[in-house]
Amino acid sequence: MTTREDFLVNNKEVISEFNIYITGNSNETLIGKNGKKIEDGSELILGHDFFAHIFPVLFGSITGNGIKNENILRRELGKEERKEDEHPE
Repeated sequence: MTTREDFLVNNKEVISEFNIYITGNSNETLIGKNGKKIEDGSELILGHDFFAHIFPVLFGSITGNGIKNENILRRELGKEERKEDEHPE
């Protein structure tokens, strides 16, 4: 899926392009808040891309850390949260 959006952020026009590739592969290297490996299936990867990168830019709710946004989704799904290291939106 590819989308192209023209929108305003802080009264400045921004043109941004997002490319999302759905492979169905999981990420087996994620570390949870407990320091152990955690589940990260393709549904969580897609959720991360939307909630941690695309939505903050489109809707102007940038927090500065994409993992914090992903952890909100993980809490809603009852999944273990990721360790919050730097991961810009």
